[in-house]
Amino acid sequence: MVMLSTNIRRKAWLLFLSFPLVLIGCGRQNDENLYNVQGTWNFYHTTKGMTGLQGPEPALFSFSQSKEDITGTAPDGSSLSGSTSDVNISFSLTEKDGTVFNYTGTILVIATMSGTWTSSNGYSGTWQAIVNTPALVNVAGNWNITTSGIPGTSLFELKQNTGSSSLDQSIFAGTVGTGLVSSGTVLFTWVGDDGTTYFYTGTESGGNAMSGTWLTDKGQTGTWSGTKII
Repeated sequence: MVMLSTNIRRKAWLLFLSFPLVLIGCGRQNDENLYNVQGTWNFYHTTKGMTGLQGPEPALFSFSQSKEDITGTAPDGSSLSGSTSDVNISFSLTEKDGTVFNYTGTILVIATMSGTWTSSNGYSGTWQAIVNTPALVNVAGNWNITTSGIPGTSLFELKQNTGSSSLDQSIFAGTVGTGLVSSGTVLFTWVGDDGTTYFYTGTESGGNAMSGTWLTDKGQTGTWSGTKII
């Protein structure tokens, strides 16, 4: 994933401070510890060697943060602990059956995170997360999506009920998937015909445009942009 330079990140963050999302999570603390992840986050997981999302997804994680130290609760009630350093995050937890999970990743300026996980029973995979806040925009409708590395445009048919953050049963280039809207940030995920799991994250702009970055569980990355079909 392409990382922004420190100066660019700081300029982007100054613009982002006006966004309501920072009151709940992903706020700036100081130059040494740029981001605060305090709040609740929706996590999506993939597992190496398996197709699609694993378990009931999204899984809700809760974080508290004091300076660089983070503590919190996993979906099964297990305690977690870890730390952040600039845009990097790492934490671990022990589930009630004794399995230890270790997460490492990167915090993005648009209030999403992504990374990899490993477990003490030999499994590993990737994760994506979006902060859990009410949707301030409704992206329901048909969108023409241009994706780097893929010729032409794809049709995304997004389904979002009024007042809901969920994008369940949306159709991405002919494939049913899901996603969430958090304030003005979006996260989409679906499984392609070849078994690849796709994640698109980005921001909505002006009601008729979106853009962001995409990645897969196989490590492919790129950018995307979309225009709503009126």
